[in-house]
Amino acid sequence: MSNKEYQVRVRSQSRTAETIMVGNDGQDVSETNYWESEMAANGHFFVSINAGSIRLLLPPSMEWSLDEIKTGSYLILSYTKTDFELLFEDGSNSPFSLRSPIGNLDRNLGVKKRAGLKFSVWRTGCVKVLEMEARVREVNGIPCLKKW
Repeated sequence: MSNKEYQVRVRSQSRTAETIMVGNDGQDVSETNYWESEMAANGHFFVSINAGSIRLLLPPSMEWSLDEIKTGSYLILSYTKTDFELLFEDGSNSPFSLRSPIGNLDRNLGVKKRAGLKFSVWRTGCVKVLEMEARVREVNGIPCLKKW
């Protein structure tokens, strides 16, 4: 990996620990070992945050979700101390969402509520396939269908 900024976090999946490294170029992902990880092989997504951007790293087995993600006009990332949810707000009563343990998020968000962020989806090879507005909020429980 080159000498760009890196985030290094240890994550537990399937009773093992591994390190996911993400190279950053501002809001973009420049390189990562995520797609070679056990996490990706087991079909678990990973979320990395840098420079005001929330980046969803999708394993190949979840690329089907891109069509669902695209139905959203913006992302709401709701989180608790143990879980988080990516809800793709489309104005319907049943928007598409993804849920995960907080360990699949690479940093503590440290905000109660914030709008005006960016969201992007990345597939194998650090290829950005989608961008939209993002909002973040701390909630009491997941799922959270409360309107923004």
